[in-house]
Amino acid sequence: MHQDSRSFYRNVYRRYLRPQRAQLLLLAVLLLLGSLVVLAPAQVLRFYIDAAQQKSVLTTLLVIASLYLVSVIIAMGINVWSTYLSERLSWNATNLLRADLMQHCLDLDMSFHNAHTPGELIERIDGDVTTLANFFSQLMLQVLNNAILLFCTLIFLAAIDWRLGIVFSVFACVTLFAMGKVRNIAIPHWKLARQASALFFGFLEERLNGREDILSSSAIDYVMHCFYHTLQKSYKLERKAGLLGSALGATTIVCFTLGYVMAFSLGTYLYQQGALTLGGVYLLYQYMLLLERPVQQITTQLDELQTASAGLARVRELLETSSVLRECSSGSLPAGPLPITLENVSFRYTPERKALNGISLRVPAGNVLAVMGRTGCGKSTLARLLLRLYDPDEGKILFGSTPIDAVPLQTLRNSVSLVTQDIQFFHASVRDNLTFFNRSIGDETILDVLDQVGLLDWYHSLPDGLDTIVQSSQGLSAGEAQLLAFSRAFLKDPQIVILDEASSRLDPVTEQKIERAVDRLLANRTGIIIAHRLATLERADQVLLLKDGQIEEQGALAALRQRGHSRIAQLFAEQHKEVVA
Repeated sequence: MHQDSRSFYRNVYRRYLRPQRAQLLLLAVLLLLGSLVVLAPAQVLRFYIDAAQQKSVLTTLLVIASLYLVSVIIAMGINVWSTYLSERLSWNATNLLRADLMQHCLDLDMSFHNAHTPGELIERIDGDVTTLANFFSQLMLQVLNNAILLFCTLIFLAAIDWRLGIVFSVFACVTLFAMGKVRNIAIPHWKLARQASALFFGFLEERLNGREDILSSSAIDYVMHCFYHTLQKSYKLERKAGLLGSALGATTIVCFTLGYVMAFSLGTYLYQQGALTLGGVYLLYQYMLLLERPVQQITTQLDELQTASAGLARVRELLETSSVLRECSSGSLPAGPLPITLENVSFRYTPERKALNGISLRVPAGNVLAVMGRTGCGKSTLARLLLRLYDPDEGKILFGSTPIDAVPLQTLRNSVSLVTQDIQFFHASVRDNLTFFNRSIGDETILDVLDQVGLLDWYHSLPDGLDTIVQSSQGLSAGEAQLLAFSRAFLKDPQIVILDEASSRLDPVTEQKIERAVDRLLANRTGIIIAHRLATLERADQVLLLKDGQIEEQGALAALRQRGHSRIAQLFAEQHKEVVA
């Protein structure tokens, strides 16, 4: 194992198990007691056999039988207690690991999320960590327990006869060495199998989300063909990893076949020499069984360790993935509406084509900028840069006199609110959907905002008020969803508002409500509106027309309309002709 791998494993244990060291200590004591108690029944049976052979009185045999029963009950009780404690430790540790992975993924930039589907990340955060939960549980209960049991068994064998101690100690070392040699064979293949499983979950997530398009396009046969192909690939990789992992089991069978031959041969020889009684021979057989149990279970656990190691390697890979966005630990923005400045900003998603090319503009504090252009011209990219979901490849963006990369991301995103056409709702209460689970926002504030956006009647129709559970966007009209998105922005109280205009698809009454909500939301705030209609330009202080990622026109609407060669003027003229016609 490489030095950096060992360091990572140490950090994992230090982060997720050290806080529970008191319970770890208790578990260690229980495991030690459990190992000693497991050995006791065989010793009791040895005395029973020898006493029966010597024709001892019935009372003595009954006492020995009672001791056997007590030792078994104690062993079972310790096993149950240690199992409970081990599971509790492992799930506490892995749940903390899940939380760290979730936080880490949320902190990563959008280029990472564009390269990984949500289904794949679910499998990595939950599926990979679940293998570690099982591993931690088995590690605490099986590997450590069996290692102690193995050591104690060898000690007891040496106590019976020193020759037995030496022979079986050598046997145990050789067996464990052989298993150690073959246990890493399957790790790379299990890693590939886990990756294939993650891709399969990503496939399922994408297809289930697109079920309406699949059904309407009669593409079920094609999707099922891809489903079987993806599943078959995952199956083949897991089968190969499982077959290679079975080398551990084969090694164990061969070693213990030789071990039993050796045990019976030594037992017969020592009995004939008078060094062992009949009870001693039986004890040797029982200890051989006890010796087989820890080694076999360690073998099984090492097999599971191969799967867990692959999962842990993928967890490590995810944790070591860093965001391309440089985070600042300090920095602040002034209060009130913020001026926005872009200085020669360029950005590209792929090396082939720039989404934005040399954009320079300034939006004074409290002004509204309307951004127009064809699909793919860079309107949404501009919004993403202002939220710092990406950093520009060239140039810089400033809020006031402060570059946005000089402000902590949390501070920046608290100051900017984006309202899009596609509204994402959580399976949670209306309150939590509006406040994004911020418990510091009171119900009175929420109701006041709903009143401002014209949703009080809708609120009064809810069966449980703000505690009503939202089932995604089901049961909500497009207008209600849009107004709820505005409510979120009001509750956030940002300094800059970015709106992706969506009123064009609504009925006139709802559109009027949204127009009023927009006016209130933009009051005393700097606004960026991604405009889809010319009517939207009327409320803007400036207009920016983009074409192929570059500025085609820029300026005040009135000035642009007065220019005969202006593209904006031409669009208004064409609209006027259509109205007249």
